[in-house]
Amino acid sequence: MRVASTTVRAAAVAAAFFLAGGASAQTKSDWYVQLGIGGIQKPDYPGAEGSNATLWPFFYINWKDIVEADHHDGVRINVYSTRNLKVGLQATTQWPANRPRKLTDVDYPLEVGPYVSFFFDNWKFDVGLRQDILDQHGGYVADFGVTYGAKLRDMPLRFEIQPKLTYVSDDYNQSYHGVTARERTLTGYTRKSPDGGLHDFSLKGKLYYDFTPNWTMEVFMQVIKLMGDAADAQITKDEVNYVTGIGIMYRF
Repeated sequence: MRVASTTVRAAAVAAAFFLAGGASAQTKSDWYVQLGIGGIQKPDYPGAEGSNATLWPFFYINWKDIVEADHHDGVRINVYSTRNLKVGLQATTQWPANRPRKLTDVDYPLEVGPYVSFFFDNWKFDVGLRQDILDQHGGYVADFGVTYGAKLRDMPLRFEIQPKLTYVSDDYNQSYHGVTARERTLTGYTRKSPDGGLHDFSLKGKLYYDFTPNWTMEVFMQVIKLMGDAADAQITKDEVNYVTGIGIMYRF
């Protein structure tokens, strides 16, 4: 079921991009398209001790620098842009949370909202605010990230490093970390209604190796340190989670 859900999600993202490009024919220079597949190792839920592996689409698509999409940040539509600034709308999702015992799982949310990116030289600063419109967690997420990226001289290697702070609403924390009265009866956990606030600090590193002008391998690792009520939740077994992935993409 997870592979099927991933396939449907990848198809929906691809369809959205082609629709965004318009029905009229576009020149090849309007598009930058990389598509591929890879594997992801991620925690069963935020704060879990266990983890699971799954296939995941790896991709990067850019149409005229107006519409962008990738497997890390989802879809971005740049409404206003200058040499050093982009302002627009973002749509993204999160890993499904397979919570323990008889607690309610959280499926793929669809988080939509505005973002601002400021960049110069090798640095980029991002601020985003998104609301789940599918009512999977029903809350909002605010991200504050900094990215530094560079290409290694005389080598087909590129890297990015991104520290990020994430704030969430009460509804978000309740869905991922809380225990309702009904769940308390079924599981024996203490009822808990966590408040929103600072959810985590994360550090992500990405490495890209260009085998040829068309073939690229990506390796990434993200360390996530839960904070606030998320770290204190009864179902949190490990405050530090790791997400790793490796994939290969072909540029069309």
